[in-house]
Amino acid sequence: MPRTFEVSRTTTMTLRRIGHSVRILLGHPLPFAEEQSAISDQKLNRLTSRPLNSAFACPACGEAVTIVPHALRSGQNGRTYDLWSCLACTAVINATDLCAVGQPVTTVQSESAANFYRPTPEVIKALPNEVAQNRNLIQFLLEHCPDLGRSALLDFGAGRGCLAAAATEVFDLALASELDLTMLNEFLPHLPNNERIRLVSDPRMLPPLDAIAAFHVLEHLPDVKRVLGPVVAALQPGGALFFQVPLLRSDYLLNTHYTFFSEASARAACSRLGLDVVGVWYDQALDFLTCIARRPR
Repeated sequence: MPRTFEVSRTTTMTLRRIGHSVRILLGHPLPFAEEQSAISDQKLNRLTSRPLNSAFACPACGEAVTIVPHALRSGQNGRTYDLWSCLACTAVINATDLCAVGQPVTTVQSESAANFYRPTPEVIKALPNEVAQNRNLIQFLLEHCPDLGRSALLDFGAGRGCLAAAATEVFDLALASELDLTMLNEFLPHLPNNERIRLVSDPRMLPPLDAIAAFHVLEHLPDVKRVLGPVVAALQPGGALFFQVPLLRSDYLLNTHYTFFSEASARAACSRLGLDVVGVWYDQALDFLTCIARRPR
């Protein structure tokens, strides 16, 4: 279970000192005394004004006592997001929505996915091109893990199922999971090799896996280990987790994006899952981070 805490003034002062130490180590000058006091008071107000039921831990590394206010940012929709930083792993957390009280997380996420992946005629017509693009991702994985087994790959958070379809050309079996399989069932007849794609309603009931692909999924998880842990447990020794996430920028600020990863936080999340990182790569044009990690043999 993640460690949570109620913030006291003493704890806040300790967090300030940690934050100042980090700034010094990074070579950033401290603000003038008056500015420092004003900033500290503003952070203290944000720390102590949270509802008692909104204590939260970092979705990436699981730490709670190392979370401090980061910035108030506006998304492209004009909505303001209260962002917090984890000093342990450098993840930036969307506290506005992670701490929100209301609909269950699965409801919010599945409704968002249904809207984003709506099977319109235009989208269905473009599926062959999307599958072709995903073949490049499978090739990228195999280039960096040439000894990877080829029995089964799970496309976790599969969306339209295009990565699973691309995987059928290399793996004996491709599995695809989503919170709501309704969309996948609509796309499935239009995907190549669909007879070799198995839809999974409960990702905890899995055969032994050689690879898990989770593209633009981890940012949606309120706790990476709690959600992905049972899935990663199905990886065979030497099996790989292959994921991509968006970096922090205004057009990626959404109510369903809880965490913005850095390389450090991606590595921390993998370590928490018991995986060894093979590498981390960046798409600088789109501001995406891609990571491959493997289960030790």
